[in-house]
Parts: sequence; structure tokens; C-alpha cells
Amino acid sequence: MVSEVEGRNQWLTPEQFRLRHGVSRGLVYALVAEGKLPHVRLHSKILIKASVLDDMVVGDTPRTL
Repeated sequence: MVSEVEGRNQWLTPEQFRLRHGVSRGLVYALVAEGKLPHVRLHSKILIKASVLDDMVVGDTPRTL
């Protein structure tokens, strides 16, 4: 079982993020391209913090979604 702290530190690929949140692949990539979905790039790989939507709700991340 993953603890809440470990889950908040988890990073997802765009595919994993879209499956977890029930959104389209195109929407995830559009939000990344527009800078509206906080993410990091490692070479050509895009990673999104698993807790990014929760962080936006509580104000830890700018609300750009």
C-alpha cells in the first residue's frame, strides 16, 4: 500500500495522468503545451506530479487549469 506522503511525491507520465483523471490524451498534452498543467521535462519525457490537481485545490500550485 502506498502512503499518502509517497503518493504525493509520485510522478506520472501524461498517459498515466490521463487514465487516473479520466481526461483525453489531447487535453493533457494541450495543457502541458500551454503551460497550464505544471510538469517537468527530463530530456524528451514529460512528468506530472500525481498530486498536482490536489495541490491546485489547496493553493500549493498556481490555478491555471
